[in-house]
Amino acid sequence: MTASKRMSLQALAAVQKKYSSAHFSPQIVYKPKLGREIWASPRISLRRQADMRKNCIALGIDPSSIGLPEKKEKKPPRVIPPKGKKHERTAAERTAKAVQDMDKTIENWRKEKREEYQRAKPVLPF
Repeated sequence: MTASKRMSLQALAAVQKKYSSAHFSPQIVYKPKLGREIWASPRISLRRQADMRKNCIALGIDPSSIGLPEKKEKKPPRVIPPKGKKHERTAAERTAKAVQDMDKTIENWRKEKREEYQRAKPVLPF
């Protein structure tokens, strides 16, 4: 059992016409009253274009055959990482710097501990 879509006569008439690309895209139009060019919205809105596309598919008509532009692919959403705290953003650099200097730090620490032990050691054997 297939469901059929109910369409108005206006929708059927709109699907049976042939259109040019000017009907579906915004254009620059010169307005003498303003003395300059302005952007004019498309003659057929995006909502009506979507309805026409759905009606064409329901009737088995190729949407590009009546002049509808190809459907644009949706771009994936941009993923912007959260800003975070400054210490979180710089943690990797600080860790890398600490690891790089770690040999010197350990050597200095051992040297200081040896010297501290020697200073604390009593001079007399008892």
